[in-house]
Amino acid sequence: MNLQHVSFALVVVLLTSSCQSSRPEFPADQIFYGGSIITLTEGNPLATAVALRDGRIVAVGDSAEVFRWQGEATKLWNLSGQTMCPGFIDTHSHFADYSFIQHWPDLSPPPFGKTMTFADIKQVVDAFIAEQDIPAGQTVIGFGYDDAIMIEHEHPTIKELDAFFPNHPVFLIHVSGHLATTNSAGLKLLQYTDQSVNPPGGVLRRNSQGQLTGVIEESALLPVLQWLAPASPEAAMTGLGDLQLRYAAQGFTTIQDGLTLKATLDLLSAAAANGVLRLDVVSYPRWDFAVPLPDSLFGTYRNHLKIGGVKITQDGSPQGKTAYLTQPYLNPPPGLDKTYRGYPAMPQAKLDSIIQLFWSRKKQILVHANGDAAIDMVLEAFSIAQSQSGKLDLRPVIIHAQTARIDQLDKMKNLGLIPSFFTAHTFFWGDWHRSETLGPDRTDHISPMRAALDRNLRPNMHCDAPVIYPSSAYLLWTAVNRLTRSGVICGEEERITPLEALRALTLDAAYMYGEEKEKGSIEPGKKADLVLLRQNPLEIDPMALRELEVIATFKDGQLVYQRQK
Repeated sequence: MNLQHVSFALVVVLLTSSCQSSRPEFPADQIFYGGSIITLTEGNPLATAVALRDGRIVAVGDSAEVFRWQGEATKLWNLSGQTMCPGFIDTHSHFADYSFIQHWPDLSPPPFGKTMTFADIKQVVDAFIAEQDIPAGQTVIGFGYDDAIMIEHEHPTIKELDAFFPNHPVFLIHVSGHLATTNSAGLKLLQYTDQSVNPPGGVLRRNSQGQLTGVIEESALLPVLQWLAPASPEAAMTGLGDLQLRYAAQGFTTIQDGLTLKATLDLLSAAAANGVLRLDVVSYPRWDFAVPLPDSLFGTYRNHLKIGGVKITQDGSPQGKTAYLTQPYLNPPPGLDKTYRGYPAMPQAKLDSIIQLFWSRKKQILVHANGDAAIDMVLEAFSIAQSQSGKLDLRPVIIHAQTARIDQLDKMKNLGLIPSFFTAHTFFWGDWHRSETLGPDRTDHISPMRAALDRNLRPNMHCDAPVIYPSSAYLLWTAVNRLTRSGVICGEEERITPLEALRALTLDAAYMYGEEKEKGSIEPGKKADLVLLRQNPLEIDPMALRELEVIATFKDGQLVYQRQK
């Protein structure tokens, strides 16, 4: 690792002339110098040194100014020409669930995994069953298969899964998290039969004879949640610790747990109480679970855990063809006609009542809405809530906003909504959207970061982990370059600059949480949440951004990750 701790005496010799001016009464704990520091502040965007004390930034600027804060016990870090930025802020993922999922069979395709065929799925799951010595009859769950990328371009169904796994109920959860497929034993556990009706907000897919295929969508997955649990409390704490390190290795110092349930809030609360959380975690309980939660639980960090607001889901996944669109899908799912547009999770009246409830309680509201028809419903609900309870600075968020139209961005601005874009869609599913779900024209306008920035919406971006691995490098690279897997530019007019992408991952992300006075830039008074990068993201070739390497991550001034050579 190139981050070097140097001796006090050496720096005194080198900087004696610059340290003769008056010193502060209380010196810094640590000083970083000898590299580029991207502060993300308007008046002083670049610096060469930064001083910390008690987990806060006390000075930033040139070395001569910052070394005034040096004392005999100050720890000095030579950045060796590397680049320091504010810590990255995750604006949407499923942290607690991911801590379980990370130990399941990983069915991800490249670049993060290797699963490209049905046969690969069988190989990965069989190996897991053998390694874990899972007895016949016990449920097995895998995560991350992607019909958009696999050679077959289809979901594996009962036909394949019964043949592959005759001895276990097996559930394979789609990469989007909005669909799954299972074998006959799995359907039996869920008590789904050919006579079952679709649950509200969900679909049981059938073949032309009306028989279940094993593929289930949206709310039909909810019964599978009973198996989303760690083996023991000790395993749960270990899983959360391991996953935090994975985020910290990507420079993240704040993480979101979106759609928190009672069991996962209990888990996170236990982790906080036992000192397991080293990064900040912001929880957004699912709206129905959040209704009885007292207002006193919201808005304050306790041992790195804060309940930030509530989460609502209004539609599904565009790559899974369950997002709710105003215009039909290019190619509908099997058995559906060319008018198919997806579907909402709930009717307008119910959405209106939920948003009004939490708006009147002055709670931040995050709404998952991918399709533009779902976004229309969300905008209508917030318009009604504001007409009844007034405009408030609650910073409501539309999560994903994947197919947001220009007129919808204008309405977001008027209503004070923030779009949080899953910009990595351009790479991971851009080709699929062009050829299968949306067609070229609509695909070129997914995740419209440029249009949102031009309207001063302060958009941010996220990985929706575990949908893709938490990767700050891929977020920056995809937002700037917007290339598909095949190398097609996915809407050149929506590209943004590296500086704008970095801001979306730091200061504008902090703004979404109402934490812009505490995080998101390197300036005196703010938390010492910092990331050291091997390369300067503002100077390297934009095409090299996905190779960006995190060298070290500091949370509240404490080293929480250090890259090994």
